[in-house]
Amino acid sequence: MKKILTIILLLGNFISIQAQITELPNGNVGIGTTTPLDKFDIHQGGLTLSTPNQGIGYGKNLNGITWVVDDDSAGRISETAAAIRFLGTSNWNGSTSPSLLSFETIGAAGEGTVQRMIIDHKGNVGIGTNNPFDKFDIHQGGITLSTPNQGIANGKNLNGITWVVDDDSAGRISETAAAIRFLGTGNWNGSTSPSLLSFETIGVANSGTIQRMVIDHLGNVGIGTTAPDSKLTVKGKIHAEEIKVDLSVPAPDYVFKKDYDLLTIAQVQQHIKEKGHLPNIPSAKVLETEGVDLGLMNMKLLEKIEELTLYTIDQENKIKKLENQSSKIEDLEKKITLLITQLKK
Repeated sequence: MKKILTIILLLGNFISIQAQITELPNGNVGIGTTTPLDKFDIHQGGLTLSTPNQGIGYGKNLNGITWVVDDDSAGRISETAAAIRFLGTSNWNGSTSPSLLSFETIGAAGEGTVQRMIIDHKGNVGIGTNNPFDKFDIHQGGITLSTPNQGIANGKNLNGITWVVDDDSAGRISETAAAIRFLGTGNWNGSTSPSLLSFETIGVANSGTIQRMVIDHLGNVGIGTTAPDSKLTVKGKIHAEEIKVDLSVPAPDYVFKKDYDLLTIAQVQQHIKEKGHLPNIPSAKVLETEGVDLGLMNMKLLEKIEELTLYTIDQENKIKKLENQSSKIEDLEKKITLLITQLKK
């Protein structure tokens, strides 16, 4: 009797196992499904690695392994301290609905797994966000280079890399002796609020990073200042071998035209007496408060040089005329002296 009961129990277990596992003539094996779609198909269940470091080993081919998720529930490959979660909605093959791959680790005690990184249906990778805007999106965090000279190497393409800052907190790429800080306020895309890119280096001992250059939301670059008012604003000295300035005003060749209204020396003298500076030249007070426009000022100075040239030419003509008159006077004096001498005889 006992043997019969044992046989019945074994037969029941065999039938139960056979009901859970299906093997098709094409070699596909299914657990929890009678229509396995691939060589190994687990339906309405997960795959758990209960022993650490016993996953899919090195050298094994992953081609053809597919996780099928028919609805918006999450499939999961889990281990005691981390998880990879894959999520699809409606149609698992992604032809009509998006899918998601989530990388998770165990958080604090009682917290369960915490999402650390995702890859969405567009291939965008997000760290700290489940809605990445670009191919690589780090949210509410920065990138720190802890090893000197191990940043983005020469020759690597930066096109398309975007740092998204949603508020007025500063994101930062830092290295032990320098930093690039990027700051956005309000709307990260810059359509309604300004942003700032700051370049910093380490100062003296215990001084922390010191701002050396900024690029503001208008594209203005400031060196030695945080508020550039032009495309390049420098507070300090500039040492250059050569500087070329494109003219925004005409060169003063108009001074040599016949219709140019050249002031007389007396008029210039009167202007200086009343104003304290040359005509058409800013006063010292204006230059101190507004600065010097090099292109414009050089043209004004050239105008004065050309006017001075005209004054010099005019004086030269007058001098020659006076010299000619002086020569004639000398001749007359000689003739008069000769006549007086003859009369005395």
